[in-house]
Amino acid sequence: MKKTILILLLVLTLGVGNSRSQVIINEVCSRNLTLLDDEDGDAEDWFELFNASDSSIFLSGYHITNDASNLKKWTFPEITIDSGAFLTLFASSKNRNDVIHHFESLIYPDDIWRYHVPVEEPDPNWRKLTFGDSTWLEGQGGFGYGDGDDTTLIADTLFSVYIRKHFSIEDTSKIINAILHVDYDDGFLAYINGIEVVRSYITKDGKIPSFNAPASGYHEAQMYQGGLPEVFTINKAKLKEVLRNGDNI
Repeated sequence: MKKTILILLLVLTLGVGNSRSQVIINEVCSRNLTLLDDEDGDAEDWFELFNASDSSIFLSGYHITNDASNLKKWTFPEITIDSGAFLTLFASSKNRNDVIHHFESLIYPDDIWRYHVPVEEPDPNWRKLTFGDSTWLEGQGGFGYGDGDDTTLIADTLFSVYIRKHFSIEDTSKIINAILHVDYDDGFLAYINGIEVVRSYITKDGKIPSFNAPASGYHEAQMYQGGLPEVFTINKAKLKEVLRNGDNI
């Protein structure tokens, strides 16, 4: 199998009086399979810059290239990289100016969630931000039974468990995409503010499944076996539709 090596040359011309300023290539991924997707869900090669100086650096007008004969192959848009900050860019041919400034985790696997194990169809508003879930139980992720790999043990069920988690967004306009990592058995359906964003091993007819609907196939959780969770990218267009500034569910 041919292996492509990505070689980058960062051309940053800094003032003589600012000799301590430096941006370095901190990390390079030249064979991105599933680690990180761009806003289209494509696994493009990527690289990460790090500002090792003690001051912010305005990158507009600087260039980066993988061709020594063309030092101005790609020009940075108006973006500042703060002191001690990282900046991730995709090495694709899309020539976009949506630059990933940094990543933030909104929800962690061991967060406390509200959850409900139904014996009948739940209130259809359970997916919405305005739904009152004070009567639901609280537990730490993840949820399950019978496998010995669950933090919160739920009642034995052949059906579903419903979980809810609030998170806050200060400015949705700054978000390029979102990455959802899920380890599950056998299927799941994810909503943001009542709107579906991802489903897996759930019938693909677009309908909301009943609480006792079976998964559409068998899928084993991976992390307890030393594997990795699955990666799902939610693109910018979808996020614009579903996210709101402030509280979200």
